Amino acid sequence: MQEHAAKKVPLEVVQGVKHHAGVLSMGRYDDPNSGTSSFSMLLGDAPHLDMQYTIFGQVTRGMEVLHKLEELPTKREGIFVM
Repeated sequence: MQEHAAKKVPLEVVQGVKHHAGVLSMGRYDDPNSGTSSFSMLLGDAPHLDMQYTIFGQVTRGMEVLHKLEELPTKREGIFVM
């Protein structure tokens, strides 16, 4: 079976679009153009991410579900938290 490298997604930002609760944001490595399949769903405002990470979605309803997920216990091992 042949392995394929994940295609990288370049950084795309829009002036005035902010990282706030409910935003879906592309994860990446140090290279701004290294986005692949990682993403974050923000539970609160994160202005330090503005103009640094691509925003590609917004929770429009069901934020209570996101907050329920936040309450679940985790091992917190190997988790990258921005």
